[in-house]
Amino acid sequence: MLWPGRSLGRFVPSRWRLKLQWLRPAMIAHTNLFTPLAGQTAQGCWLGYGSTLFLEFGPPRPLRERETHPRGEFGLWCEHIEWRIEQRDRILAGSEDDRATMESGIKQIDGKTFVSGEVFQPSGDSILMFSDDLALRTFVISSEEDVRWSLRDREGKYFHLGPDRAYREEPAPSQRLP
Repeated sequence: MLWPGRSLGRFVPSRWRLKLQWLRPAMIAHTNLFTPLAGQTAQGCWLGYGSTLFLEFGPPRPLRERETHPRGEFGLWCEHIEWRIEQRDRILAGSEDDRATMESGIKQIDGKTFVSGEVFQPSGDSILMFSDDLALRTFVISSEEDVRWSLRDREGKYFHLGPDRAYREEPAPSQRLP
């Protein structure tokens, strides 16, 4: 379960103070995490640990210290879910394939333009559509309340969406890393 004060599964320097803005479940249906990505080009998509999927959008920025993958203006990632990449009537890769097949499928997203995305309630399953009829489908496999999608925006703010909650996480302005 995810609640204020529980780890989000990523490194958060201790000098950050986090402010969480919770949305009531009724508000989530009206919240589309993917709206800022419409028209953005996916670049630098990669496979993390296991089958965690990372998508970067917009021009890549120079690597910072300790970064191994370039970041775009926006970053989107999913964890704790199964996924499949499809193009027209073909399945290119799925989260249970071998690593080489998963990486090959993820590379197909690079260079494609994000068209739309939708999270289906109450399951939390989703579909992201890209140019050239490329689709990324996700499937929630647990009834546990947890983060499904996370978005990093242009300003470095993070927004998280789970099956029955959404929240924004922001470091205090004086606490942001350079």
